[in-house]
Amino acid sequence: TIMSRFNSMKERFQEIGDVRGLGAMIAMEFVKDQDPHKPDADFCAKVVKACAKRDLIVIGAGVHKNVLRILSPLTISQELLNKGLDIIEEEIERAANS
Repeated sequence: TIMSRFNSMKERFQEIGDVRGLGAMIAMEFVKDQDPHKPDADFCAKVVKACAKRDLIVIGAGVHKNVLRILSPLTISQELLNKGLDIIEEEIERAANS
């Protein structure tokens, strides 16, 4: 599921401070120094832009614009969903290592 993939990413990347969601709308929050009181809007924007360059539309959300939010169609194929999640994970890794 999307939630389990996002949670495994949270374990890998210290930039992810929280994963949450309701139904098909799932989000991950980016923070600096693993501190939930230090939102990282720049990191989020970098990931959103990198995903867009790869034709994956995700949005930055939240009061501090540090939340990556996705809402997949209910009819999405598992193959297409996994491709999108792979892109998100690859771009988070790229941003974290830059």
